Amino acid sequence: MRVSTIRPLPNSIRDALPPNVASDLQKWVQDCLRDYESAVNGGLELGANLGVVISGTFAVAANTAVSFTHGLGRVPVFFAYYCADTNVTPAPVIYAEAATMALWTADAISLKCSRDTSVTNLSVVVFAA
Repeated sequence: MRVSTIRPLPNSIRDALPPNVASDLQKWVQDCLRDYESAVNGGLELGANLGVVISGTFAVAANTAVSFTHGLGRVPVFFAYYCADTNVTPAPVIYAEAATMALWTADAISLKCSRDTSVTNLSVVVFAA
């Protein structure tokens, strides 16, 4: 939910109230809706503290945890990935086991790759709640 602008009070309400009360009411309604928006969204914004795209490379042995900095300020709950490296066949599987997920912090995420060769051009979208 996004509260971008609040329409002015209807004439019937605005005309029935003294000018300073009408503007105070307008501001109060707008503040209430912004507070509601913040509570519903938990202050989350895509690209700021909800989800972020990070680029990474796996240049370690297969199935070895690699840590990536995401900087969301919240512990991730989900990730999705895309590998643009078309020279890697079969395609790598990027995953996290329960033990790897236990290493996730508000600043970094640890992931594993099924490939034993270098995987580059990897984009990971990390989501936090």
